[in-house]
Amino acid sequence: MLFGISLLIRALVQCKLRKGYRESEKDLPKIGWNRAKLKANITIFFLITALNNHVLIKEKEGEYSYSFANDFKELQITTLLDLIGMKTEELLN
Repeated sequence: MLFGISLLIRALVQCKLRKGYRESEKDLPKIGWNRAKLKANITIFFLITALNNHVLIKEKEGEYSYSFANDFKELQITTLLDLIGMKTEELLN
């Protein structure tokens, strides 16, 4: 049952990514594989890969910050989260 729920969540996030891409009215930066233009069939695997190797840093009790590997990864992650309708700060809460 847990496996089924995880697949449902995965499908919902992927659907939200693709819907955000279709409804986006601004030109998206080149954040796809190898810095290519992002394609309409974004997968959850792409989002998970983008989020790899990033860390939450505990500043003090109850306060965290997010560390990006480089400027490209920051642009990539913030753009993908924007397509979902989230901000980086929401990951910290």
